[in-house]
Amino acid sequence: MIEVRFVTQAKQFLKKCNPKLRDLFKDKLSAIYENIDAGIPLTGDLAGCYKIRIDYGSQKYRAVYEVINETTVVVVYCGQRKNAYQTIKKSGVVKGVVRKKKPKNV
Repeated sequence: MIEVRFVTQAKQFLKKCNPKLRDLFKDKLSAIYENIDAGIPLTGDLAGCYKIRIDYGSQKYRAVYEVINETTVVVVYCGQRKNAYQTIKKSGVVKGVVRKKKPKNV
């Protein structure tokens, strides 16, 4: 059985969004239960993550998830496609946990 976890940002987005859009996200994300590699693999800084495309009306949305191991997946982003990848990198979510920033030496 595959366990799917959500980071706070993804949970909050799905809670606040339109019910029809929420259902689209749920339908698309349910594919992960059948095939852990259901999304499109990302490269570069986000290697190890997968994206799922969602079109709703004239807007483009993304769900991005990271495979932690063969039984655990963490959805690290749900929201509009615009600035999605910069937001993920900026938040520092890696391996299902938020990275703590290193203190600057003064």
